[in-house]
Amino acid sequence: MAARSGGLDGNTKAKIHHYIGQIRSAIETAGLPVEKRDALHGKLNLFAEEVDKTRTDLQAGMAFIVAFCDGIGQGFEKLEPARRGSTQLQLCWVGLRTWRTV
Repeated sequence: MAARSGGLDGNTKAKIHHYIGQIRSAIETAGLPVEKRDALHGKLNLFAEEVDKTRTDLQAGMAFIVAFCDGIGQGFEKLEPARRGSTQLQLCWVGLRTWRTV
């Protein structure tokens, strides 16, 4: 049976840890319930540990990606009213600017 792991060089690990930091920030600002936020941070911590290993289990990486996407999807759903409101505000601003130039 073939090994299901791959080695990561130092530069790749640094890039992944940079992205992990950005993901942590996104989780904090997503407005998720505390339980979901803590669960995502826990999975992110496990993923970061896996990245630091000499050989990274590909299954662990994929499990993290699936869990993260699920959490972000829930965050986007919670942010939808704010996005709609900002779009309406932008349309009002454009309308006001157009009215003032006529």
